[in-house]
Amino acid sequence: MMMYAIYSAMVLALLYWVFFAFLSQETFHRLNRITLLLILAFSLILPVLPHSQDFSFLEVLGINLVNVPYINTNRPEIIVENASVTEQIKPVVIWSWKEIAGLAYLGGVLLYIILFIYRTVLLCVYLKQGLRQTDGYGNTVILIPGCKSPFSILKYIVMSVEDYEQHQIPILLHEQEHIRQFHSLDLLMLSVVQCIQWFNPFVWLLGRDLKVIHEYEADKAMLDYGVDIKNYQYLLVNKCNGPSAYAMVNGFNHSQLISRIIMLNKKRSKSTAMVRYFIFLPMLLLSFVLTAKPVEQVKEVVKFEEIDVSNTLPEFPDGAKAMMQFIEKNLKYPEGCDKEGSVIVQFVVDVDGSIKSPVIARSIDPLLDAEAIRLVKSMPNWRPGVQDGKLAMSKYTIPVHFRKKEPEAITSEAAVSNELMKIEGIVVDADTREPIEGAVVKLDGSSKGTVCSANGTFSLEVQKGQTLVFLFPAYKTKKVVIQDYKKPTIPLEKE
Repeated sequence: MMMYAIYSAMVLALLYWVFFAFLSQETFHRLNRITLLLILAFSLILPVLPHSQDFSFLEVLGINLVNVPYINTNRPEIIVENASVTEQIKPVVIWSWKEIAGLAYLGGVLLYIILFIYRTVLLCVYLKQGLRQTDGYGNTVILIPGCKSPFSILKYIVMSVEDYEQHQIPILLHEQEHIRQFHSLDLLMLSVVQCIQWFNPFVWLLGRDLKVIHEYEADKAMLDYGVDIKNYQYLLVNKCNGPSAYAMVNGFNHSQLISRIIMLNKKRSKSTAMVRYFIFLPMLLLSFVLTAKPVEQVKEVVKFEEIDVSNTLPEFPDGAKAMMQFIEKNLKYPEGCDKEGSVIVQFVVDVDGSIKSPVIARSIDPLLDAEAIRLVKSMPNWRPGVQDGKLAMSKYTIPVHFRKKEPEAITSEAAVSNELMKIEGIVVDADTREPIEGAVVKLDGSSKGTVCSANGTFSLEVQKGQTLVFLFPAYKTKKVVIQDYKKPTIPLEKE
């Protein structure tokens, strides 16, 4: 939702700037009001429209504009120990700046929603006070003692008893015009956009201008009704004693008093000035290009791929075992580094299988971080993930464990016998007896190892008396001493 809000704010800021620079001083009040409402509408609609435009040029700003599904991968992660396989590290909760910004944004939305509801409740309570009567047009006039300035909302007009007795005609005509033109509905739409874009200063400037235009429309109607302009201006000055704090109301004493008086006396714009409104067409096109959602690229890839399952995870070519071999072959411990630990690398597998945007999710040392990033970037293209039957960009995480010292070739138990034998076994869950795919089987104290297949089986040449170590995330590490040729079944217990 945060990305949608950013796109929406971009559209509104661009279009409002055009309005402010070229149209705000025109006397086409109805057309200006429609223009501002269309800006609000386009800011909500344009970011969700599909488009084939490639937005990769904006990735340098750190903004992910490719709004396609992501797959959160929970499959076993391979950790390398300076060209050897070792035990899975425990998951670490890492808060990225994007997650923090997202929470801050949602907190702001919630705050503004609560504030809007609070003001609306106060208004409802306030409207229950005073004397009530109708004005002959189906509107309810509420006379409240101490009401400093008249205002209207929906079909309610609020004023003091003194104003009703002394200035009934101009005030009623003014507020009835607000009701007749449904200005409260404009302000309701504005409040929705302001809750979504609370961080965008342009939405608040637009709201100020929209309320001023409401007053321009009502003021113009007063002149059309034949109200004396000088007496009406004096009335506006006398009522400029503080704006209303309620939501969605049109106050008689709007704060832009000077602008209203200037507009009352301003010469009407020529009809030829309407040509300026056509400047919105190229601005709309630009907004569409910058914010629309690219989907055509994904569709084209899907046409050339046969997808037999609705959801699959991204995978290194030839599987997890091949990835382990690639890491074992290519990982190099940086010279001049004396630190050890696990560097967690997060990257994106694109729809074409390429590796994009590798970042360090947990750092140990700049040299180790650089080596981990280099390793990921050197990987060949993966098989992309699939979600809902379509190729999808997928996030993947690899913890890379560095140890400075090379492990010994074999343990002391390996000296029992020099006889080589091929062990074929199966790794299962101790409780369910289900095979465990992807379990790591390694020779204790050596870089030699393998990964269990889809049915949990493994095959490895060892010497009699050597120890095999069995590893899998969320399971207890298990060591087994090989004494014979029997096909072992290795049960792993959950932690």
